[in-house]
This record gives sequence, structure tokens and C-alpha cells, in this order.
Amino acid sequence: MQLIRVSPVVLALASMVLLGACSDSPSTSSAPPAPATATGASPAPNRAGDAKLCSAVQKIGQDLKDELVGISQSGKEPTRDLFTGILQKMAEKVTAEAFAAGDSAVAVAARQLGEQASQAAKEQDPVAAASSPGFEKAGSDLTAACQAAGVAVTF
Repeated sequence: MQLIRVSPVVLALASMVLLGACSDSPSTSSAPPAPATATGASPAPNRAGDAKLCSAVQKIGQDLKDELVGISQSGKEPTRDLFTGILQKMAEKVTAEAFAAGDSAVAVAARQLGEQASQAAKEQDPVAAASSPGFEKAGSDLTAACQAAGVAVTF
């Protein structure tokens, strides 16, 4: 098994990029991008369901971030398999929550984030893949969709 040497700065960056779904502060962008939809039509709004989904995704992100921090603090070297596993868990849990939530803009954006996490988990360098523009856009789209639904989070 090949170990990936990760400095504390890189680990902190990876944690922020991969699982930064834990901030209650709004996005610093003055004009967040509008969430994309799969069909091009406006998804049906579902404020209560959207708020629940935003909170669920935020909790998933926090739980996985806590797992990563715990491993880091234990003195173990993070491996590619560790990052891959965290991204796979994120993809599975976020996607499950999103499909259960219907077809609102929040659900569509959450599914996009789940898909990006799944793709990043398959890459040779999952940390770099999670820093890709597509992954960042999926997080921004989910943030915008949640904020439009009245939930102040940053993914």
C-alpha cells in the first residue's frame, strides 16, 4: 500500500475542500451561481424538504470532516484509500438524501455534489479531484440552492 504524505496544511485544505459543508456563514460571493437542473425546467420548490436536505448534507459533511480530523490527530498518515473512502461515503450518503428529497433545485444540486464526490473517489489523486472546478461548482450550486430555500450554509 502506497502512503500519501500530507502536511497539516494540505490536510486542512483537503478537509475544507472535501467536506466544508459545515459553515453556517453565507457565501462570500456577491452573486452565487444559480443551481443547475437536469431538465432545464425549474424544479418544484419544497421549502421544508429543502431545509431538511440542506441540514442533512451539512451533517454528512461535518461527520466526515470529524472522521478525517480524528484520523489526522491520531498520528496516522492519510492514504489515498482513506480519502477515497471518505469521498465514497459522501457520495453515497448525499445521493441517498437527495433522491429521497424529490426534484427541487436543492435536491438536483445535492445529486450533482454526490456525483462529483463519486467521480473524485475514482481518481488516482482524490484530493486533487475534489479541488476540481466541477466539484467546487457543485458545492457552490448547492450553497446557492440552499440559500434560495432560506437555509444559510456554505458547501
